[in-house]
Amino acid sequence: GSSGYKAWYRYKTGEDVVILSIKHQREIGFK
Repeated sequence: GSSGYKAWYRYKTGEDVVILSIKHQREIGFK
């Protein structure tokens, strides 16, 4: 899920979660 994904990224990267999550999602084509 989006929430879970963001939460996991945030825990690993922190603030970059926003940019990384969006970039990654677009790459894999998640949303």
